[in-house]
Amino acid sequence: MNKYAVEVSDKQSDVENSIDAFVLLSKRSFIPLHGDYQIKTSFPVQITSESRVIDWNTAEDAIECARIVSQLANLSKLPENLWVLPTLFAAQVKDNDNTTFYIRGGLKDAYSNGTIIGLPEHLTPVTACALTTRNILTPDKTLFESLVEFGFDPVSLFKDISDGIISAQLHFIAIRWIPDAHTQNVAYLFDMKQKQFSGILLKDSECEKNKIIRGGKLASSILYSQSPVAQTKSESNVRTVISTLYFHHTIYTKHTEPLACLLHNKYQIPIVDIQAIVHNSLNAWLKDNSNMDMHNKIDLTGRYYERNLACKTLQIGQPPYYRLLLNHKLLPTVH
Repeated sequence: MNKYAVEVSDKQSDVENSIDAFVLLSKRSFIPLHGDYQIKTSFPVQITSESRVIDWNTAEDAIECARIVSQLANLSKLPENLWVLPTLFAAQVKDNDNTTFYIRGGLKDAYSNGTIIGLPEHLTPVTACALTTRNILTPDKTLFESLVEFGFDPVSLFKDISDGIISAQLHFIAIRWIPDAHTQNVAYLFDMKQKQFSGILLKDSECEKNKIIRGGKLASSILYSQSPVAQTKSESNVRTVISTLYFHHTIYTKHTEPLACLLHNKYQIPIVDIQAIVHNSLNAWLKDNSNMDMHNKIDLTGRYYERNLACKTLQIGQPPYYRLLLNHKLLPTVH
């Protein structure tokens, strides 16, 4: 067991009072200087609309999510070219949620379909949100622009990312799993020699509404498609809303829109061409997977489910608080 995961109540820890670490993008996640793993801690303050404390039930759910996603990999049910970092274990000072933390595996622990463990060494992971943000090293350009200067083709790069992130999320929705795929939780994988996008790395196994997996009913349905879970019409509608909401908010609003704006503003790619790329990413997957019965799992009527911070904090609309938009440029028009 990792030395940072001791049981505080009964054992003496050999950890010093402080840990030398690099702080990651998250205010509560870091990696030790010596070690290929991550530590995610509770942070007892409210950021945006939520308190960032990991209660013990949430920690147990995270471990259960990791178990299920690991089994999906063993059954080769993950999307193609997608890797996941495992959540190995969690701990806390007894009954004190403010001290709860996770230990997550590093790149050598990442898994994909099959039994091979470890991210291929020729792939370079870059956190998704870093691609369109400016930093202290290159204040006048984004990392996307730097990749283009390095030799990546901007349109091909955008198309490959659009195809990869949209198809991966649709695949998960098809098997009734909704990963927390926002741009801080996803890394794009690049082959720097071939100068191309090559896959996705999920930084954890957690899903929306973790507690729905308790009791193993949904887990059984996900892992073994021959044992579907019976749902009422109301329950089915709620799942469709949540699936669509996460698809639009995380994949389109968080991943695709910033890249689309950069592609248009910096490289003068016509908006209609950008729309065609994104529309095709969705339509091509639906055509190739027509047996997935997606019309009962996601809203494909062309309405856009927007959930910005105002919707969430001011509780606009019906729970889980969102609003519907018509004629969104990135969604195909339904006739």
